[in-house]
Amino acid sequence: MITLYRAHPEPGVDSLDGIRSWTTSRSHAMRYVAGEFEGYGGPHLYVTEVKASLIVDLRPCEEYEKLRSVVIDLVGFDLNDLPIDLGYYHDLFREVAPIARARGFQWLAFCDEYPFSNVEEWLYLGSDPLTVREIETD
Repeated sequence: MITLYRAHPEPGVDSLDGIRSWTTSRSHAMRYVAGEFEGYGGPHLYVTEVKASLIVDLRPCEEYEKLRSVVIDLVGFDLNDLPIDLGYYHDLFREVAPIARARGFQWLAFCDEYPFSNVEEWLYLGSDPLTVREIETD
């Protein structure tokens, strides 16, 4: 099982749906809880446990051509066909996410480059709400 964390604005939530960002780093999630990145996260910390299956694994993601090759192999889609600026990986993955979901994948894992390099981030692609639990932040 893989433990993932997410800062969220609402307390007492037992499930989250939609494409949401998670991280394997509790300390990184805590930066969002603390409000370091205004407009993102929130004061409540949530955790979920996931099985390492049905993942489009794009880690590491330093080289575009390697990333492009992995996406073609795993998802069957060429990134060069996307009508977007490929300068920011996070935007790119949000474009790839619906394609991956349609092919049965539940998670997309990658290394985000903002606001810090090499922070492992996971996007939930599933259509069912994800079971979560709130944990203490201190």
